[in-house]
Amino acid sequence: MFFSSDTKNLLLFSCCVQTLYPYVPCESDASASRAAPGVRCGRGLDGASCAASAVAYSKPRLATFWYYAKVELAPPSPAEIPRAIDSMKALVRGFQAGRLAQLTVKEALRNGLVATEVLMWFYIGEIIGKGGLIGYNV
Repeated sequence: MFFSSDTKNLLLFSCCVQTLYPYVPCESDASASRAAPGVRCGRGLDGASCAASAVAYSKPRLATFWYYAKVELAPPSPAEIPRAIDSMKALVRGFQAGRLAQLTVKEALRNGLVATEVLMWFYIGEIIGKGGLIGYNV
């Protein structure tokens, strides 16, 4: 079965939308009977209405994501750098004074989970950089 490139792209997009957003509420569309054969949403609707529903479903979620991404991924301002240095100095002083022995189980677990997350992101970066799970190409 051969499709034109536009029909193939729409078919691929419809499949991706249904895979990524299986619970997207597709609206019924009278133009469903005019759609190309095989280019239908999982519920029998055409790809255009499903694409429109996916966009409407994603817009508020992407807006929230971008709001937090701008805040969290922004580089530190010059005023924040001395505070970060002071914070690191206080952490070292606390460690030297034996504050580590006074942690509650909840704090210790939380710190362990944060350290594990940082370590896992490091390993993921190494895997991406190497291009595979095993070794470097030397």
